[in-house]
Amino acid sequence: MFLGWCVRRDYLTASHRLLEADGLQKEPMDAAPIDYYQPDELRALLENSTGQVRGVIVLQSLAGLRLQEALRLD
Repeated sequence: MFLGWCVRRDYLTASHRLLEADGLQKEPMDAAPIDYYQPDELRALLENSTGQVRGVIVLQSLAGLRLQEALRLD
């Protein structure tokens, strides 16, 4: 899909051979349902948290950081 987009935008020629690369293989799709907090659930989490925990919750929920990424920030 990405390579097709690149061809349409003239970033690649239509005759590119990138799909023939040895390391480029299709991976199985993870079909597990995506779970997320509803707004009222997130509000309850934030109201009942304090300090650095609240900051980590905000970074993960609103900025999309993974836990280890959020913990590495100063």
